[in-house]
Amino acid sequence: MFFQKDINNNDTGLSGDTLILTKQGKIRLDECHNKKVLTFIDTSYKVNPDYIEATLINKDKKEIYEVSFSLYACPSINPVKIKITNEHKLFTYNCGGGNIVPKKIKNINETDKIIYFNDTNLDLFDKEQFIKHYHFINKKYHFTQIYKLNTIKYIGTEIVYDLNIPNKHNFIANGVIVHNA
Repeated sequence: MFFQKDINNNDTGLSGDTLILTKQGKIRLDECHNKKVLTFIDTSYKVNPDYIEATLINKDKKEIYEVSFSLYACPSINPVKIKITNEHKLFTYNCGGGNIVPKKIKNINETDKIIYFNDTNLDLFDKEQFIKHYHFINKKYHFTQIYKLNTIKYIGTEIVYDLNIPNKHNFIANGVIVHNA
């Protein structure tokens, strides 16, 4: 088990310093109220990128974990980290079945493939360029960046936040596609 502390928290949220992809670029989560954030997956779990206005939700103090991910091919290069509650969901990908599935942090294990959005050299303001940047195979999404779980460690309590994203229910936080509460 990856957790270093028993998990009894029943709420979701992310650290306020988490960087969210918005129409204005990367913005701290605690500054995202009424910003247009990049959503990635529609309610049927198909890729459908768009910008949707978000409402910031302050969740008060919650137990929080630092979760670290790395590329399958290069585990030591530039791990991605996110501070998140154990109940918050992020999106995983089943390469064999081609399914996108949201999973709670506390249920993720070392075999799960984490969907990481690589925004390097990509103009996030141009939806057509965004769609062309990725390729679709048999109407399933082929992710160019698949990450695996490295560690989950308890780091204490802090004020956490979430975004309400109407109709899409996801956003990109530190490069990881997360579900909103």
